[in-house]
Amino acid sequence: MVNLSKKSLTTTKIRILAKGLKFTPTPRRPNTNEIKDNIAESCIKLRLLIQKSKTTGAFKVTNQKEEEIIYLHTTAMKFIAILLLAVNVNAISEKSILRSMLLQNYTKTERPVHNDEDIVKIDVLLEMFKIIELDIQKGLLISKVVLGLSWKDIYLLWNATMKNITYISVNVDDIWYPTVSICNDMSGKFSLHEGEGATVKYDGSVSLHMDGIFQTHCTINMLKYPLDEHECNITACLGHQENIEKNMQSFSFNNLHNAAADQWEYKFAVGNITEKEIISASVTIFAKRKFMSETLTHFIFPIMLTILNLGVYLLPAESGEKVSVAITIFLANVVYLTETVKVLGTKSLVLSRYLLYLLILTLVSGFSTLISIIGCKMYVNQSSVRTNNIPEFRFKQTGSKNKIGTIDQPYDEKLNLQTTIHSKRHLYAYQKLDMVFLFGTVIFLLIYMIYVVLSL
Repeated sequence: MVNLSKKSLTTTKIRILAKGLKFTPTPRRPNTNEIKDNIAESCIKLRLLIQKSKTTGAFKVTNQKEEEIIYLHTTAMKFIAILLLAVNVNAISEKSILRSMLLQNYTKTERPVHNDEDIVKIDVLLEMFKIIELDIQKGLLISKVVLGLSWKDIYLLWNATMKNITYISVNVDDIWYPTVSICNDMSGKFSLHEGEGATVKYDGSVSLHMDGIFQTHCTINMLKYPLDEHECNITACLGHQENIEKNMQSFSFNNLHNAAADQWEYKFAVGNITEKEIISASVTIFAKRKFMSETLTHFIFPIMLTILNLGVYLLPAESGEKVSVAITIFLANVVYLTETVKVLGTKSLVLSRYLLYLLILTLVSGFSTLISIIGCKMYVNQSSVRTNNIPEFRFKQTGSKNKIGTIDQPYDEKLNLQTTIHSKRHLYAYQKLDMVFLFGTVIFLLIYMIYVVLSL
């Protein structure tokens, strides 16, 4: 065969052209549904043709016996067509014949190696199909993982040029395959979809893909909450082996998860293969919370509580609501602190600075409530002393007794001056108490905030 064109031909194209002009390519798998529909359509057309011949007189039926012969003839045609279909399907599906030949004397309990000392080398591929949830309260990463395995099987070899078949599909239960699992999984296992199996190539290369939903352990670190970062691991292992009969030749990872709509930003790091007691390889997943609009809500409430706690010291005792406001704010701090503890959980290795600030704020609120009670008590005592120190003066007049009269102007001014000085001194005492604790609280909270900012 001579190539007169300028187009280069591959080996496969030359092989096909060498079969001659009468060569007709056939599909690898026959469309059985199409064949059945064509047979049914032919039978229907045959019946319609016979019925039309009866009505037009072109085909005359003289007696009942001839009608029975016609019926048997059409039935025989159906039977022959179905038989031919089965023969053609078996003839066309050369893969089924090859599969039966390969598995005829195959023993799936034996490792596919020449010698017992040989080690089966396995290529492992781990694909992150979807991260379903990162549960920080339980310290678990729930994800759907696809596992891909590849190895050589010396018992599944054939000559591709003779059969013109480069690959076949086999049932996993019919061949030997390595058992690979997720070591740090809490529940779940890999599974095959119905109708799927392993793919075998002519050179003995076997590839298998399985998937499953797993719950793997995570190291929770709530130190920087609500901008927290966590670390999770997914470890694939071959299991414990007293004598090494199979080993990981390579380990690769592919991320298929789209995290655009998630509240977490994920980064992946592929580890090396370890060959200690258990042959394994792992993928480390770093999850960092994104700064979103929801993140701002975690800052608004503590800021408002801080302002309200400081506002208690500025509220005058004369208002009569100082203690009730302080108690209300204290209860609000307690409720928010309790709910935050539930959200963060107890799996974190270190205490969250956010949670520590809420704890300090709750203690400050309780302390301000106590100071408010003391300040109001001082105010009540001052008010009662000032009332009791005002003297009564009586003037003896004709026909009127026990009536408050007027006194001379110089003595009245002296009394008012002494009373005012005494009242200001007592008033200055409880106001000074509020101011001292106000500035002390502000300085303490500022020092803690500066420490948090510098440690980021």
